Amino acid sequence: MSPVTPRLARALLDREETPVAFEPEALRGLRVGVTGAAGSLGRAVVHAVLEQGVAEVRGFDFAEAGLFRLRPRDEDGRLRLHLEDVRDEDRMTTLLAGLDAVVHAAAYKHVPLAEAHPRAAVLNNVGGTLAALAATRRAEVPRFLLVSSDKAVAADAVMGATKRLAEGLVAGARGGPVRASTLRLANVLGSDGSVLETFRLRLLAGRELPLCGEEPERLFVTPSEAAAAALFALTRADDGETIAPDPGAPVAIRDLGERLAASLDREARFTPVPPRPGDRREERLFSPTEEAGARREGPLWRLARAEPRALDAGEIAEVLGRVRAGDDARARDELFALIAGS
Repeated sequence: MSPVTPRLARALLDREETPVAFEPEALRGLRVGVTGAAGSLGRAVVHAVLEQGVAEVRGFDFAEAGLFRLRPRDEDGRLRLHLEDVRDEDRMTTLLAGLDAVVHAAAYKHVPLAEAHPRAAVLNNVGGTLAALAATRRAEVPRFLLVSSDKAVAADAVMGATKRLAEGLVAGARGGPVRASTLRLANVLGSDGSVLETFRLRLLAGRELPLCGEEPERLFVTPSEAAAAALFALTRADDGETIAPDPGAPVAIRDLGERLAASLDREARFTPVPPRPGDRREERLFSPTEEAGARREGPLWRLARAEPRALDAGEIAEVLGRVRAGDDARARDELFALIAGS
């Protein structure tokens, strides 16, 4: 997918990109680790922190091709890439040593795939967060930022449920040696495998665009808005706080397809399809309870205490052990048993 330019974002979302003010001087000279560095958001964060004059960025992922594509960014030796599994706590403890902050963006994010493979989703999204947070603490890194999703709100599907538990692990770390916080994002426009990428490929091939009969709406932020919010959270978020860039009004997927077609000088033709497993018709950034406690700061929302209950790392490790020994059905049962109490 080609980069989402401000002009394209404005045309697709029917709004201007919203600049996020952060403190660049607070980033200069820092050493930052980014898990999931090969993914869409991870790449955007890597690029953003390099531009702010950090001393070093260590990017972690086990997606070889994605890491390889990051190599051209290493123009001055500040970017170091590691082909690693972030769930390996001992190895990550060694590799995180000497850093000032960790951005944990590594996760499986595609809702239908998570529905089809709940065991893998739980082990990666929950187990990866547990290991990354523990390794951050053991390596004596003072700051940790979890990248979460609006799908953690009232989670009723596997991907959102795993993110809700990840947020609970951050809540459980409150008051500890690591200042842990959460960045909760709406859909990042143009991310790998997103509806925008799918629509673009089909339009260029002259094919119809799939559209659920319920005419879904989605919340979107641009890659630059998401990356800038991450920089804000790294420097400004309080211990246990949740930061969320305001995505503006929901965008109808039909409108998105028509606007993208116009930008490509193509005709948008839609074909009805059944909803995908785990999909919602509408999305929201906060639960009603959270909305009451959130405060606006420019284009960002700040929430001192998100809704997911604080989770005990030992309890989650025991659950992960049972998930690891079981099948997909066991993983789903364990996941939603935890969600029921969160």
